[in-house]
Amino acid sequence: MGSRTEGLRKNDGGSITIMVGPNAPPKGWEANYVRTLPGRAWFPYFRFYGPKKAYFDQSWKLPQIEEVDYKKYTGN
Repeated sequence: MGSRTEGLRKNDGGSITIMVGPNAPPKGWEANYVRTLPGRAWFPYFRFYGPKKAYFDQSWKLPQIEEVDYKKYTGN
């Protein structure tokens, strides 16, 4: 999955929610979903192409992964 992934949904303000887990995401969020297998380890990795000065001087930090409630994205 990357910034050029077709169908990737962006939040207001340009952030992107990536859904990670063993259960399918809410309808319409399939492009933002990474399937995991119960009982198996996983890890995220990030690749930066053409990083800016803030990356190198470490004034920009990658945000922490946060748990979200799917209901926020389904309206239920």
